[in-house]
Amino acid sequence: FGTKVGIVCSQKEGFVLGIRSYPGNPYDGHTLDDGLQQAETITGAAVKTAAVDLGHRGKHSTQAEIIHRGKKLSKGQKKRLRRRCMIEAMIGHMKNDGLLDRCHLQGLLGDAIHALLCGIGHNLRLLYNFCAEKLRRLLFMLLKAVKNGLIWVQRAMNEYQLT
Repeated sequence: FGTKVGIVCSQKEGFVLGIRSYPGNPYDGHTLDDGLQQAETITGAAVKTAAVDLGHRGKHSTQAEIIHRGKKLSKGQKKRLRRRCMIEAMIGHMKNDGLLDRCHLQGLLGDAIHALLCGIGHNLRLLYNFCAEKLRRLLFMLLKAVKNGLIWVQRAMNEYQLT
């Protein structure tokens, strides 16, 4: 209680690009420019489009295109906005798996450190799952190649013995 956390993530992969805690309960629209600026500083790339919820309506000083469901959207913008639903699930996972829902560190600095560690933990879980899947596929292909190789050797041995 008493701290709001702003999360900026990529829409395609779901990596946390920026996470920041804000003491008190500020209006969401006032935190958007700060969060996008942090993501741009960390990644070194400009944010082109931001799909946000209705709490981020209003005027912003960012150059990014702000998409929310309160205005008329093109088909591509609607698709991006639908992809924003992934972020809500990601926040839920960060609260449960990353323990973002309860901070045991003291003070405003503790809140900031806790939010940052939750974002890092989320990215590490995504990288771990990605590497584990690639390793599973590699082992499956290796086992398949060994099995096919053994069958080929066995057939060659049978043919040799029959002739």
